[in-house]
Amino acid sequence: MRNLLFTPFILFFLLACNSNPKNPPVEPEKIIFQPMDKEILEQIINLFSEEKETTTSSLMVKVGRFFQKTPYVAHTLETAEEQLYEYLPR
Repeated sequence: MRNLLFTPFILFFLLACNSNPKNPPVEPEKIIFQPMDKEILEQIINLFSEEKETTTSSLMVKVGRFFQKTPYVAHTLETAEEQLYEYLPR
């Protein structure tokens, strides 16, 4: 009798865990970068790869100081027309 009571609960739980997500998957956007960007990233990784015991906040400050004297270049993130996306629950 006890097994008979738990069987519907277990079936419901298993079906709920295997259901499809409600929101459709979002396709990743194309990543845009310049060859120089890759070189800079590799340089940062090489500079700070030995600091595995350093806290994340300290590494953020050190990486920020790495870029401190880098001149600002406007409009480098605007590569295409902006698009509005709405993801509303159904």
